[in-house]
Amino acid sequence: MKKTILAMLLSSPWLAYACGDHVVVSVTEKTNGAVTASPRFLANVGETASVKLADGVAVEAETQAPEADGRSWTKVRFTYLKTADASMVQEMNMRHKVGEGSFEFTDPGTQKHYTVSVGPEK
Repeated sequence: MKKTILAMLLSSPWLAYACGDHVVVSVTEKTNGAVTASPRFLANVGETASVKLADGVAVEAETQAPEADGRSWTKVRFTYLKTADASMVQEMNMRHKVGEGSFEFTDPGTQKHYTVSVGPEK
């Protein structure tokens, strides 16, 4: 029983949070090929962090603690606030080593291109 509880605690994202593990989330917005916004923010592992861009687009990212093979699950959600009554959401998930790979999405209505990458805290 004690081993089971210890295994559950060691695999918990809350343990990563308690240890102070962070990732850096970088968002790049391009319009007609030119960068129009590029915020970066620090996020706690296992918690959702978000940023709202000037055009009303909200980007949320959540990275889980690494598994035994060093890979983590990361979820990114783009929320487009078109009207007060409706919004469009695009959600993506990827299992990767932190610092490798990125999420990309183009809003078909505005042709704005968004890239989100998650890297280690430096």
